[in-house]
Amino acid sequence: MRAEGARELNLQSPELSLVRPDSFPTYYPPKIINLPLERAIRRIGGSSIERAHAYGSYVSGDAAKDSLMDILLIVRNPWLFYEEAVACRDIKLGTTNNPGFHALWSYKKGSYYLATLDLDGSRQKAKIAVISHDELLKHARGGRPDPEGKGMLYQAGRLHKVALPIIFDDTTPEERSEIDRAVNRARIDGMWLALGSASRYFDFDQLAGIYVNLSYAADKRVEKANKSQTLLVRSYDDYWQMFDPMLRCFEGAGIIRPLTGEPGIYEKRMSLTGEVVRQWLKKSASHAFKVNFFQNIWTMGPLNGALYGLAKLKRAKIGPKS
Repeated sequence: MRAEGARELNLQSPELSLVRPDSFPTYYPPKIINLPLERAIRRIGGSSIERAHAYGSYVSGDAAKDSLMDILLIVRNPWLFYEEAVACRDIKLGTTNNPGFHALWSYKKGSYYLATLDLDGSRQKAKIAVISHDELLKHARGGRPDPEGKGMLYQAGRLHKVALPIIFDDTTPEERSEIDRAVNRARIDGMWLALGSASRYFDFDQLAGIYVNLSYAADKRVEKANKSQTLLVRSYDDYWQMFDPMLRCFEGAGIIRPLTGEPGIYEKRMSLTGEVVRQWLKKSASHAFKVNFFQNIWTMGPLNGALYGLAKLKRAKIGPKS
């Protein structure tokens, strides 16, 4: 039996808290076992790094031949991290090598740097994202308006992705729990946004396709055509494993329900409206533009940023490696 239409919600509706970040395990793909890579990362600021993740097209298999490896570093103390980083020749700190300059920026945003890592003789070009533990927790809450959240979907949208394998993890149990809940919070918010853009009746493929595209809609950076669909296809099994426990929680909370007699089809029982989602993505995209062109330039450096942008544009036209 098909009931009345879904209850319409807005970004302040209390129902958005029905599914909690500790309601399901945090899914990561298998850990990357690469000791030369781990050693190279630790040389940058090892004593302050609590966890290192790989992310992006290099992990998902969508990388071009000359793509950079994307690495996310979550650090306990950015002041100590940058004091170590200035002594490491592998990372380019951009505008200035003054550790205080970069540490102060860490209270505003995650920072991005270019690097060439020495993997026991071979060289690997990389883009290093650095964010402090406390800032990660705040930015993960940026997927929807939240008094404790920051950055809208700029960082939260990147945490949506399933291609986030751990390279090494030096967290304490408390730190690990906080990070994993933060990742789940970002993904829950992503699920709400995807539901708001989905039709009343949907299947996994439709919902997952919308979900994977959210971060690109909220940050209109240069990417290859059909980027989000390619990522979903290449990581389909991983997305299924990530989505399944979330969908079960959304079903248990009465947000969605499976249709009787129609396997794999769900019905929305409550949802953000499509217009609410469109306006939020538009606002997030405006924020991302300001971060990319008026903030990141100070940490990556004007020349490094320009060279990175040109190389990315070239890779977007060439496409992935075969």
